[in-house]
Amino acid sequence: MVAVFGTLGYRPKSLIPTIRSTKDVDKVVFYCGADKSDPDAVKKVAEARKAVLDYCRTMKIAADAVDLEDPFDFKRVAARIRGDIRKHKKEGKEVAVFNIAGGTRPTSSAALLACILEGVPTVYVHDLTYEEIRLPLLKWSTARSFRERRGSFSRLSPRTSPRISQRWSSRGLSGSTRRQ
Repeated sequence: MVAVFGTLGYRPKSLIPTIRSTKDVDKVVFYCGADKSDPDAVKKVAEARKAVLDYCRTMKIAADAVDLEDPFDFKRVAARIRGDIRKHKKEGKEVAVFNIAGGTRPTSSAALLACILEGVPTVYVHDLTYEEIRLPLLKWSTARSFRERRGSFSRLSPRTSPRISQRWSSRGLSGSTRRQ
């Protein structure tokens, strides 16, 4: 099973090119939401959501529209998307690509972070040309990175780093008082 994930705002044309260009896609999962205090935004997102679902139905592709309660809650959106990606992979399904072109900036940013952490290829669709732009695949292991940083932080002392020693001295600290 090959899936396309994406974020969606007002324009279905920002997600449909990725669905169209992905080989053997049989599932689409997209995240959408609008500022509930703006009736116009709610209406536009609902229209875009319907257009993507209709397109998928026409192409005989299963689609899940995930309505975000608060598309501005970066942390919650990132956790939701990352959890969904992990669940999909755990079930043995391939996440071919994640389109981050639509939705609020916090939603798109949260999706990009989840993709970096999970090693998922990411694309952006240009606002005017609707050209699909592949972003570089960045992989970052939080566990490994924190282990490496913890080790490097524990090796720092005024004796091993003159620059740090200068900073500590300028603040009235010494190697023995720096943790106060």
